[in-house]
Amino acid sequence: MIYTLTQPLNAFDYAFGVNPAVAPLVIQTGAPAGTGVSLTLVYGQFTLPNGTVVAPISTTTPITIGIGSNAETVTPTAVSNPTPSVPGTCVITVTTSNAHGAGDFVTTGSFGMAEAVNVAHANGGGLVAFDGRWTSIGGNVSQFAGKTYGWANVTLLPYTGTSGVGTSKSYVAANGGAYANTSGVQIY
Repeated sequence: MIYTLTQPLNAFDYAFGVNPAVAPLVIQTGAPAGTGVSLTLVYGQFTLPNGTVVAPISTTTPITIGIGSNAETVTPTAVSNPTPSVPGTCVITVTTSNAHGAGDFVTTGSFGMAEAVNVAHANGGGLVAFDGRWTSIGGNVSQFAGKTYGWANVTLLPYTGTSGVGTSKSYVAANGGAYANTSGVQIY
């Protein structure tokens, strides 16, 4: 369903597997390390606490596969996810340095930023904010160096002061979107 966003999205909300309120995806069929290996996921979607269902895997969205010393962040080179709610129908092709087996977790590789931007774009564009909650799970503005998260119809709002308190920073547009310059705006 396509609808117009009336509220900003917050990257923290889309940080599947990193935000404690949003579960990770799970590998059903793993593969050894290598180039162009295929991993099958149990499901190709996650559900936000408000009930919104998101199919986050794409060739523009980095993911982290595994945990601990076996974890690695990669961007899929191919994705087949025709029925994300049906088990075993999401297959991703990646290049990995480590083997990943059944039961390994797949989590956001952008701390929810790329996922929120893709959702905003798919719904006609809008504003994606990242705040103190986002930085508390590891998100860092430096992750944008040399990368483009988004589309011309999506603007990023760095709002990394204390969560719920209005200390704003400069606003950075995603891929040529409009710049905003506001202060003291609460993102909730």
